[in-house]
Amino acid sequence: MARSLAVGRPYLAMWVATLCVSSRSHKPNRSYFHRRNGKVFSKREGQSGNLGYCNANMQDEGQTSTSKDEAQNTSFQQEVQAICQILHENFWGDNAAEKLKQALKKLTANHVLEVLKRMENVEVSVGFFLWAGKQVGFKHNSVTYHGILKLVGCKQEFQCMKRLLVAMKCDKCKLNTVTFNIIISSYGRAGLAKEAWATFLKMKVLRCVPDILTYNSLLDAHVKKGDWGKAKDIYAQMASSGPSPDSITYNTLIDGLTKLKRMNDAYLLLGELIRSGYSSTSDSYNILMKGLCQEGRVNEAYCLMSNMLRNGCRPTVVTHNIMIDGMCKIGKVEDAAKILGAMHEFECSPDTHTYTVMINGYTEAGQMDKAWSLFLELKNKGYIPDVITYGVLMDGFCKANRLEAAFELLVEMLGRKISLNTIVYTMFLDCLCKSNKAKLAHTILDDMVCNHCIPDAITYRALMNGLSKSGQTSRAYDIMMSLVKENTYPSLSNCKALIDGLCKSGLIEEAMTWFDKLNERKVDIITYKLLIGSASRAGRLDDASKLLKKMSQAGFDTSRKYYLNIILGFCNQGRFDSACKVFEDLVSAKIILSEVTSKDLGDLYCDGRDTNSASTLLYKALENAPANHFSSFVEVLFVLCQGDNTYLVRQLLEQMMHKPCFSTILDGVKMLLAWLSNGELQKSMLALTGLKNL
Repeated sequence: MARSLAVGRPYLAMWVATLCVSSRSHKPNRSYFHRRNGKVFSKREGQSGNLGYCNANMQDEGQTSTSKDEAQNTSFQQEVQAICQILHENFWGDNAAEKLKQALKKLTANHVLEVLKRMENVEVSVGFFLWAGKQVGFKHNSVTYHGILKLVGCKQEFQCMKRLLVAMKCDKCKLNTVTFNIIISSYGRAGLAKEAWATFLKMKVLRCVPDILTYNSLLDAHVKKGDWGKAKDIYAQMASSGPSPDSITYNTLIDGLTKLKRMNDAYLLLGELIRSGYSSTSDSYNILMKGLCQEGRVNEAYCLMSNMLRNGCRPTVVTHNIMIDGMCKIGKVEDAAKILGAMHEFECSPDTHTYTVMINGYTEAGQMDKAWSLFLELKNKGYIPDVITYGVLMDGFCKANRLEAAFELLVEMLGRKISLNTIVYTMFLDCLCKSNKAKLAHTILDDMVCNHCIPDAITYRALMNGLSKSGQTSRAYDIMMSLVKENTYPSLSNCKALIDGLCKSGLIEEAMTWFDKLNERKVDIITYKLLIGSASRAGRLDDASKLLKKMSQAGFDTSRKYYLNIILGFCNQGRFDSACKVFEDLVSAKIILSEVTSKDLGDLYCDGRDTNSASTLLYKALENAPANHFSSFVEVLFVLCQGDNTYLVRQLLEQMMHKPCFSTILDGVKMLLAWLSNGELQKSMLALTGLKNL
């Protein structure tokens, strides 16, 4: 699988870094890039959706020498299509470069821009861009650099973006406001508000004047990050020395306030937008309405929809979708249906999403017949249901245990060649497992894998839980093993889900096997605790103690209760030597003993099965008692006295006299010893009761 682009590809940046041979170059029209080992790319990476231009508003003015007529020219479009076809078939390498030379008579900036708009793979796009810069008679300008910067920024390849900026300077292309806007918005989309702000400061140092898009991108970055204080500072800066805020500025701030649940402030800001003379768009209302609905304040959102009309703003399909969804979520399904029915009054037609939201409302309310009728209406009116529409309806049928109807929808989806996602498959698998249809579930799982839909943690959990509840846990385990044999190896989260299911089903041996596989990668504290608890409950104390030691060695904080459970478990099995070893591990881990720990050890001694070992543990506990922690041992003494174990009580009291942490009750300890020596047990119990209440 392709590596995550979110973290960037160092080798891509290194490749781009073969730039700027020197400022003394005699060929400034070249891009100063070269390929490593004669090839730029030889490996095919996974592709995501068409990136296009992530910010259509970032327009370059007056920098292209080619006209719009060229872009609309049929032969030009054919040339662009031919370039894209070559790149799609060959990716990047010498073969692609050679074919491009044959396909093009003359390369222009518009060729480069159009290709970049259509390309999906960032590496191939960069390869093409570098190749273009080497062609005789062609020189990259600011516009073409902006094209590649937008694409690379969308993919969050920030090291590559920095190298391209260096190359841009080497090609004597001036960094302008558009350049910085691309960088700032790219950082903002990635949640890197700090980097966006640093770029803004650099922009000002270079005396590049920020425009409204700059400030809006900065605002968006900090609002998404949740840094409302910084967002307010940016807004104040706009008011004092920057461009006047526009509707996008206000919408960004309103969105931030709703996410912070500051609805009253969002209302005030919407009012300010209206008073400022800007034409308030439906977007402004929609943002606030969505926030209100998410807070359950659906009636207020409905009133706001009425205010839209009074202010001359017509509700859109998005507005109606928000209100229908809000009404459904608070159980007012019939009111939601009325809003759907009244859409035509606003000259607004529903879309597939509108129907999907309403169908979901009916399914959540258990009104499957109405959901089905609306689904048929959707199709009869010419709308095309998507995977989400089918998924919502399937989920409803599964929950209603109408498996045949759900299966028919699944068949219909496959017949229409709709790509089923993991969610839809998992939903159906969960339903089949719970209905004791393991064989059919296995068939669907095979189909899922054949369609290159990779099971995720939820899929594994659904299989394990569903089959376990129907008494077929071993069957679930077999299914998982068959996936591994087919090289569909579960991810880290899937392994954890499988261990969780196996533990809950009592299959500790199998869980330990998977833990060993997982341990070769990375184990988190949750998995450790799950296995330790399950192994302890199953009486596999040796495994539990080994896991606990591993957990401590891995640097995780170990819990007192896990040590105590294992110690008591060993004691209950009569294995006091093992219990003592675990107690020593507890002390080595520098875990502070609690009152509960000491009391449990006292109870253990009173059971009388192995008083010598129990007393040894009590002495160890006393030796490691923390400062000012006498209450735990007062509780122990109280328990021991109730069991008439005065001999041990006297021994413990004598030991307590030499512990600094018991100095505050030294007189009481001496008095207790005297009473016990004289056989006055009742007085001793009263004294202990008093000490307990200190």
